[in-house]
Amino acid sequence: MSQFIHHPVSVPRPRTRYSTLAYFITCDLGLIVLVSCGCWGRPPTIKPPKWDPEGLAAKAMEGSDTDGDGGISLEEAADDPVMKTAIGAWDISGDRVLQADEIARRIRDFKEMKTGVSLFPIMVTLDGQPLPDATVSLTPADFLAGLIEPATGTTGQVGRVVLVIDREDLPGVRYGVYRVEISKLDENGEDLVPARYNSETELGLEVGPGKGRTGDTLFTLKSH
Repeated sequence: MSQFIHHPVSVPRPRTRYSTLAYFITCDLGLIVLVSCGCWGRPPTIKPPKWDPEGLAAKAMEGSDTDGDGGISLEEAADDPVMKTAIGAWDISGDRVLQADEIARRIRDFKEMKTGVSLFPIMVTLDGQPLPDATVSLTPADFLAGLIEPATGTTGQVGRVVLVIDREDLPGVRYGVYRVEISKLDENGEDLVPARYNSETELGLEVGPGKGRTGDTLFTLKSH
């Protein structure tokens, strides 16, 4: 459902008390990059989450390994777009079953990068046309809830958005796997985007090392 296309990254300025003086983004090494300055006070530093690879893997297995056989299959993840995404991205063995050690291995990658947030531009089209003024929401997998925050953003005229962590009001997203919802309401409050992309979403997304670095992640939606 997603693929990479090449576009230069354009970062919106956050609306905080630092926005007229300085704002910060993080790179994949977890460093803070000062974009503009004229400093007073100290802007907030976004620290990496406290990753616990084995503990989080055990939590994922507890929540999704419904038959208790030690693996999460596509059948068990049939109604969970987040875990289906994790299987597709983290199943190193290729058996289409996600094991605890495979989950822990990828989370260990997150931990070793020491990244606070990562820029992750997204492009949205509907029936082949850019979808402006759409709300894009990322909700963490259940086993990551409380560790990483949701992120949201609104697409511009070309259907492009750089997501923002809700509580930080700074551009970027935590590493992790997410449920994705995309909506656009008309003047009557009706959603112009089918339910399979929002309230009954089929969309999942991984944000992690090597993801989103070659261009925008493209969601190509269909109205029928």
